[in-house]
Amino acid sequence: MSSSGGSFAGDAAGRAPAPGERDGHGGVMVRCEGLVQVYGDPGEEITALRGVDLAVAEGDTVALLGPSGAGKSTLLWLLAGLLRPTAGVVEVCGRRVGDLTGR
Repeated sequence: MSSSGGSFAGDAAGRAPAPGERDGHGGVMVRCEGLVQVYGDPGEEITALRGVDLAVAEGDTVALLGPSGAGKSTLLWLLAGLLRPTAGVVEVCGRRVGDLTGR
């Protein structure tokens, strides 16, 4: 995972696969595109994630590694729908996490 953008699992052209698109392992189950998360008050903002692109195919195993404050927990909160991104798209199983209801 990268909080500076540009580092992600996608194709050689630098594009994250669309939901359900095949990459040899199965359909894309988790996709983030242009993900940004900013915390804090105006003038005192902390950017936890900046332009993160990620695609995880069905059956893939992923580990999030990084130092304290790198944005690992923030990314997991966004994927779980517990936090709304400042900008960008989060999809799980082809559905936007922000569109899901509490049911």
